[in-house]
Amino acid sequence: MIRFGPAGWSYPDWQGVVYPDRPPKGFDPLAYLARYFDTIEVNSTFYRPPRPEVTRRWVRRVAERPDFRFTAKLWQRFTHQREEAPTAEEVDAVRAGLDPLAERQRLGAVLIQFPWSFKANQESLEWLDDVASAFSDYPLVVEVRHASWNRPKFYQWLGERGLGFVNIDQPVFSRSLAPTAEASGRVGYVRLHGRNYEDWFREGAGRDARYDTSTIVRSWNPGSRGYASWRRVVPWRMFMSSPTTTTGVRRWRTPSCWQRCPVAGSRKRLSPSWRRSPRRWLAWRTPTRARKRG
Repeated sequence: MIRFGPAGWSYPDWQGVVYPDRPPKGFDPLAYLARYFDTIEVNSTFYRPPRPEVTRRWVRRVAERPDFRFTAKLWQRFTHQREEAPTAEEVDAVRAGLDPLAERQRLGAVLIQFPWSFKANQESLEWLDDVASAFSDYPLVVEVRHASWNRPKFYQWLGERGLGFVNIDQPVFSRSLAPTAEASGRVGYVRLHGRNYEDWFREGAGRDARYDTSTIVRSWNPGSRGYASWRRVVPWRMFMSSPTTTTGVRRWRTPSCWQRCPVAGSRKRLSPSWRRSPRRWLAWRTPTRARKRG
């Protein structure tokens, strides 16, 4: 099964582009996106553990899509603040917020996202092992950004523990991890940032310029050798579009939304780049029965 979705839903500048110009009373952006996507990546959980009452509301808001899944980023305390080991209370705080999603089978993955400074060595591997053990009953995917992790033994290590590897499509600088098509665990994961080298670190570059998904090359074309091997190995595949760009979300919509989407009322409102988008060939590659299930 292939799932595809954006990262987040609370963006004011999406109004009139992704969302209706004049949202009706009681308009729910999350429920609206769930009509067109079957997964979404939650970024707010990276900054603080989610409250149980909040995640329960998320479940209720997508009740009409029983196959919809959330990816929740793990709290940065476990990935970026590594001076001291996390406490049992901190683990419990995260679990309290994620359990409502897991218990209702709405948790597609927990994204353990490490920074570039997290380099491959024994100390880092032990830290990752401890974090994964603390949340082992969730579907976990691991994102590392330093090239030192790009070793077959690491992918084997992940697979032995049932941990998915996050493939990142992004610009490559210095010792950053180049785009990959690796598979481990039961969940395959790809995060599509684009490869806009010119604006990635440019001071003053806007969000939409930095995460320009039109710069994604054809690495994920279904005819590519890397994608083909990845597709055979991984039963679940998640593609997350660039974090917050309005053009990114429009680009990945399926043509079927032209008939259903109030904003997209006509083809003229959408970028013609949909013809080259992964969303188009993902729908084509997925059996009809699977697409109906979401």
